[in-house]
Amino acid sequence: MKFQQTILSMSFLLLQLPLLVVEPSSFNDRNITSHTSVINKMRDSSNTSMVGNIIRRGSSISIVGDICSSYWPSSSCNVGFGFYKLCSSQDGPDEFVVGISFFKPRVATLVWSTNRYYSKPSSVLITNEGKFVLRMKPDDKEEPLIPNIQEPVAFAMMHENENFVLYGSESQIVWQSFDYPTHTVLGGQQLRAGFDLVSKGSRLSVEEISGSVEIHAQSSESVRVSIISDALLEGSLRRLIFLSLSTTGDLYLSGSDGVVLKYIYLNKNHQQRQQGGTSIVKEDDYLYMARLSSYGYFMLEYVAR
Repeated sequence: MKFQQTILSMSFLLLQLPLLVVEPSSFNDRNITSHTSVINKMRDSSNTSMVGNIIRRGSSISIVGDICSSYWPSSSCNVGFGFYKLCSSQDGPDEFVVGISFFKPRVATLVWSTNRYYSKPSSVLITNEGKFVLRMKPDDKEEPLIPNIQEPVAFAMMHENENFVLYGSESQIVWQSFDYPTHTVLGGQQLRAGFDLVSKGSRLSVEEISGSVEIHAQSSESVRVSIISDALLEGSLRRLIFLSLSTTGDLYLSGSDGVVLKYIYLNKNHQQRQQGGTSIVKEDDYLYMARLSSYGYFMLEYVAR
């Protein structure tokens, strides 16, 4: 496809930043084992605590052996919250991560996780008292899956835009994954200055004082710092700074008012498709994501929805 070839050719120009624009693969740092029947299992799930894609108190997801017994899906079943098996290690037990994945046939792309790995049989549940907890075997010890949730959870929803939301008794948002990106910024999402993307030994931050975007990659001997975007002009710093990714693949710094302060990457391919009338490709045809890899690379990727 011409669109893909154009974007791929730019990766060589941006490699040294190191900002990459490449076709996505499934969570390269720790490849997820994706069962080909995962979407059918999500559709066929008979969790009686779910009505549509509303996840009510008493609902749970769990690991049985090495197979995920259930997921919390979006309405289309293209997105799911649950346990995902990582590639098996020859030197140790299987590991699982709790997170959000975008599903396509035979591929699961992890877009958010708790950044914690589990080897013991476990379950995640919303208790009848409204606690959102991780339950560990064999003694059924419980601990909060998400720290510092201040209100009881009445229900949850996995939304089509890859946002997992916990709601209170008056349908107010108690917590949402969009506010706490871990290793990936999705299209329509923002990373606020003072919060970092973290992936194993690497950390990406938006500096609160300067507005610069930096990657700190930790090795056994030193810390390598890579500058993705230089400091902003002083007049721009009288507001909160966000690293933002649009739903059309533009990566930029913005203020809390949404005003663009600086473009880091402008998706000219989308703009060219818009010129001269109706776009051939709809805005929601692609899922864009900016992901920090454990090797210290910040990769702007896309996958067809």
